Amino acid sequence: MADTAERFRLDEFEGFPSLVADGVILSVDPAAGDPPFGYWTAMLPDARVHRALILGLGGGTLAHLLARRFPGVRITGIDNDAEVIAFARRHFALGAVANLTVRIADAIGYLAHCREQFDYVAVDLFHGHEFMRASLSRPFLRDVKRVASAHGEVAFNLFHDGRSTTRVSRIHRILPVVRVDRLPQNVVVHCAAQGSRVETQARETRGGWNRRKRSELLTTDTEESAMAADASIGSSSRPVNGYRMPAAIGMPRTL
Repeated sequence: MADTAERFRLDEFEGFPSLVADGVILSVDPAAGDPPFGYWTAMLPDARVHRALILGLGGGTLAHLLARRFPGVRITGIDNDAEVIAFARRHFALGAVANLTVRIADAIGYLAHCREQFDYVAVDLFHGHEFMRASLSRPFLRDVKRVASAHGEVAFNLFHDGRSTTRVSRIHRILPVVRVDRLPQNVVVHCAAQGSRVETQARETRGGWNRRKRSELLTTDTEESAMAADASIGSSSRPVNGYRMPAAIGMPRTL
């Protein structure tokens, strides 16, 4: 395995210490405040949470933000890359996040055997530029729904590319989508753990709300065929045009 110093470097972007790999910002240290770039603040839940699960902890940016916004929240962070966690402990004060339990584990395997429940679940499963398609599989989405409490909230970080709508539709078949935040390079999808009469709201980057019925997000036969074709190609997806800093794409490594 490559030395950590070769895989990652500590940089700075807009005054925030940043964990960078292959020209991509994976995490930042938000000690100076909420970062005005990236997707992390868009992942935060709207309501007060007491127990949170982060699948793809990475450098811990979201964990820091959760602990600051909701004092006393108990956080479980899952990541299968021990080197990323070590980097975050050394440079981003990950060990100082109150009530954070870190587990080095395969997120999908962990979730399949998890018997705890959480009122907030964040799904942020990337390896650099690669999006982990398994995080949109029906078994995984059902496991996410199972560990989310009845009134819980689930947030997904996705690429903002030509397949975004298909991915949102796939999530919506299992978890009711309540809000979609379309950012310059990411799409953050907020879902309700339960409920069949939730109205979908899509907020575009330039402001304003567009309300749509749930049925409008259902996956069509054409989209299902496209997803099947994707699945036959491989287990990960790259953005159409690539990303430049600060893409702010999360972790962990291939699951």
